Amino acid sequence: MKSQVRLLCAAVVAALAVSASGLATGAGNSAADRALGLITNNPGWANSAAGDGFELRGAVVDRDGTEHVRYNRTYKGLPVIGGDLIVHSKGGNLKSMTQSLNNMARPGLGAKIKADDAIVAAGVEFGSGFNGQPTARKVVYAMYQQPTLAWEVVMKGTRADQTPTEMHYFVDANTGAVLDAWDMVHTAA
Repeated sequence: MKSQVRLLCAAVVAALAVSASGLATGAGNSAADRALGLITNNPGWANSAAGDGFELRGAVVDRDGTEHVRYNRTYKGLPVIGGDLIVHSKGGNLKSMTQSLNNMARPGLGAKIKADDAIVAAGVEFGSGFNGQPTARKVVYAMYQQPTLAWEVVMKGTRADQTPTEMHYFVDANTGAVLDAWDMVHTAA
């Protein structure tokens, strides 16, 4: 019995060591440091503007040494929705960057409408039946369009068919128009 437990422990440790070699996350990671250097030295490739920041999400290193490092983008401290990017490199040489953001334009950060007004605009689309207090945070919304200052409003509730919902609405912080919305709760139908 003891030998079976030892064998099982050895197998678990070996599996963790193999998976850890292919996945790297955390500060001080050399793949992440190299990728951040590539972003800094190639701002045009990253569509990086003054005020952009990059927060490490994770890194994967292929068997051949190719590194794929993923970052969330911020602008002057605000999350950039649609601004994430992946740096692909090998041996410290940039191969490509994968991203949906296609320009270096950034919006002003002065909102004309308040968070409460954004919650009302989202509530009109959501309707009744939400649970708890809706929340709103200021973001830069850059999905499919010119980056725009927006409020991300989150409303949780229950649909008419009794499935849960967590709707995220993106409300233009200057016009009050709902730019986009999606449900973070997904069900198989």
